[in-house]
Amino acid sequence: MILATVLATTGHLPVGWLQRWSLDKVGHFAIYGGLSFFGVALFGRARRWPFVGCLLVAAALEEISQRAFSTRTFDLADLAMNVAGISLFSAVAVAVSQRRPASPTSAPGPSK
Repeated sequence: MILATVLATTGHLPVGWLQRWSLDKVGHFAIYGGLSFFGVALFGRARRWPFVGCLLVAAALEEISQRAFSTRTFDLADLAMNVAGISLFSAVAVAVSQRRPASPTSAPGPSK
């Protein structure tokens, strides 16, 4: 994500072919969704929602900051795809974590 942001800001990201096939929107969805999925999985139950909140704020600030650069354009659809990716992939990560069986070390065993 950082590399794509730097390339786009400096005018080195080939946006023409990305926008031609709507890969731009798919990229926003997949990158922020992937960050969300792995962040929720990594930070666990106690810190998952603060992480998701910070990611939503970062996505909004990154999109809004594009107004300050002549090589970038603010796009509400990009922001919507960021939010959609974060929301969907967070929900999937929570569902996956709730379906995992307890690890053998945490399961109660027979008393000795």
